[in-house]
Amino acid sequence: MRTPKSPFHPVLVLPLALAVIAFSVPARAQEGGLKDDIKKLIDQGRKNLVEEIDKAFAARTERFLEAMMKTVEERVGARVAKLETDLKARDKKIEELEAQVKKLSAPQPAPAPAPAKPSGAFLGVGHTDVPAEQRAKLKIEGGALVTQVVEESPAAAAGLKLGDVIVDLNGTAVSSANLSSAVGALKADQEINVTFLRDGNRTTKSLKLVEKDKFFAALEAKRAKPAEPPKKEPIVLGVTVKEDGSTLIVENVEEGLTGSVAGLKAGDKVTHFNGKELKSIEDIAGEVKKVLEGDTFKVVYVRGDETVTVTAVGAKGKEGAKLVAREGQKPKPKEEPKPEPKPEPKPEPKEAKPGVLGVAVVIDVPGVVVDSVLPETAAAAAGLKKGDVIKKANGHDIGEVEQLRGILSKLSAGDKVSLEILRDGQTVEVKDIALKAEGEKATAAAAPEKPKEEPKPAPQPAAAPQPKKKGALGILATQGTDGKVSVKVVNPGGPAEKGELKAGDVILKINDKAVAGFDDLANVLQALFAGDSVTLRVKRGEEEKDLKITLGEAG
Repeated sequence: MRTPKSPFHPVLVLPLALAVIAFSVPARAQEGGLKDDIKKLIDQGRKNLVEEIDKAFAARTERFLEAMMKTVEERVGARVAKLETDLKARDKKIEELEAQVKKLSAPQPAPAPAPAKPSGAFLGVGHTDVPAEQRAKLKIEGGALVTQVVEESPAAAAGLKLGDVIVDLNGTAVSSANLSSAVGALKADQEINVTFLRDGNRTTKSLKLVEKDKFFAALEAKRAKPAEPPKKEPIVLGVTVKEDGSTLIVENVEEGLTGSVAGLKAGDKVTHFNGKELKSIEDIAGEVKKVLEGDTFKVVYVRGDETVTVTAVGAKGKEGAKLVAREGQKPKPKEEPKPEPKPEPKPEPKEAKPGVLGVAVVIDVPGVVVDSVLPETAAAAAGLKKGDVIKKANGHDIGEVEQLRGILSKLSAGDKVSLEILRDGQTVEVKDIALKAEGEKATAAAAPEKPKEEPKPAPQPAAAPQPKKKGALGILATQGTDGKVSVKVVNPGGPAEKGELKAGDVILKINDKAVAGFDDLANVLQALFAGDSVTLRVKRGEEEKDLKITLGEAG
């Protein structure tokens, strides 16, 4: 780092020192001469100082200009060097472009012919080389080991499987190395013979090749097609009802099924289902069949003095049913109406009134099982009992409630109907039951006639054994839609109760004979008598057990 020079020069210091000395020397000259000498010295010093300053300024200016020029030269040199580099790069690019133009301007050789496209024929197998050990065992040199069979492909249709070894294609031996090219050389719709080995056995199958792209396009379209939703089935309400005139009364509700989830209980009077007024068992059965699993429905029933409207989601089994809403409404107290004069009754013209038999029946069994007999009705007067199974009416076979209802609907009060019933395993005829109008009381008639038995040969004078009486279990059973026979009522003190049979038991076998319905049970019992023993195989809950029961006398 340079130290700046002082603006004063030593030349100036010298005259001042001389002046000082001059004043300290004793005056030897005249005053006027001394002043002139001093003035000269001062002027000379000033002149020298100015000259030195000019020289110093000129030297510094020259150095500044030299530094400035050097910086300018350096910057200009760098700029020039960059320009020269850019020019060289541009020249090189121009040369490259000129070479490309020249190349494009030159005449092009004719293109080589494209290789022939494969036919696109598709067999539908993945394959690999047959291991040497397996080739030696099969005594073959080539072959293609099948590692994949594409679904719905020609190979799949011909029955080829994983592990098969393809050895021949249309009479030409093949291996994994040339199988694909051999198939590609054939037509897409050509019929060929494929020979393969399976478990050492040689098999030849005929198949028709397909076009590969079309095959996979069709397969993809088929997979992309949305699957049809699973078919819904009608719900199972799980409720047994009986008719009381035109009123439906809940008799039994199976726990966990839709009716139970909806809150129905024994004793409820069901009045409407999905807006339809219910007056018969057929009404509710018809409406329930219209509701599919997962559908929402409404049921209205009366419990005590409360009318309940329930919205629920139905299900086929014990899963999926759901209660959506429940609304109860009790009647408001009515004001006592003022008595009005009653008009004189007008005589009504006589017309035929529908005949009423007077029985309530079970809906969930094939055939018509009497569930209860209304008092003072034609059925009560004819001696019909709870548990009787009505087999025929006026000679027509009865398999379900609708058939019995259809026959009775054609009869009027005063007409007669004859029934054939099954009671405790015996067939009984009830003839000429006089139907009554609804509300009309019937008087008791003679007991039902039993069918006449074939005359037996007269007994010998020797003491003959007493004729045996038909045997009975002493139960009331129902048959479900699946054919299973379930014990509904066990008569107190009867053979079934003594043999520890209980309500709710499902009868699976009788004397090792499978019970798939009432007929199977009745056929065995009809050949037995009081005192005979039977072995019942029953299911109670999740447990199965055998019960030995001694039959009693049929009532």
